[in-house]
Amino acid sequence: MNYPRLRPKSETELRQEGLLARLKQRGGLLPGVCLTQDAPLDEQVAIRELTLDAEGGVVSVSEFALSPKTAPGRTSTSDALKQELERLLAAAGDEGIACGENGRRASREELEEWLLLIGLPVFSYRRD
Repeated sequence: MNYPRLRPKSETELRQEGLLARLKQRGGLLPGVCLTQDAPLDEQVAIRELTLDAEGGVVSVSEFALSPKTAPGRTSTSDALKQELERLLAAAGDEGIACGENGRRASREELEEWLLLIGLPVFSYRRD
């Protein structure tokens, strides 16, 4: 029986897989693109920390955003966030840049990692 050949993974897909493997090794907190359904439109999308259970299911979402909050993009939920992260990365020096909530600083490495999260499934939730 002949099976169709799977297309080779793109460089971005390979980098995303590597990032997810590194993040999962760090423990139960995983940054991800989140859409907060009941937030104001211009604050719905941000990178937040997701807490995972042993099976990899999301059990809670951080109250505070790690990245700036944006509105959903025109063609996908994370387009506007991608543009904002690219802008921040271009402006960031070696010491990183202040972004997100609580005056948190993000390193260049974090910003680059967050950009790789764009294109992965978006976690959509409603605050209780």
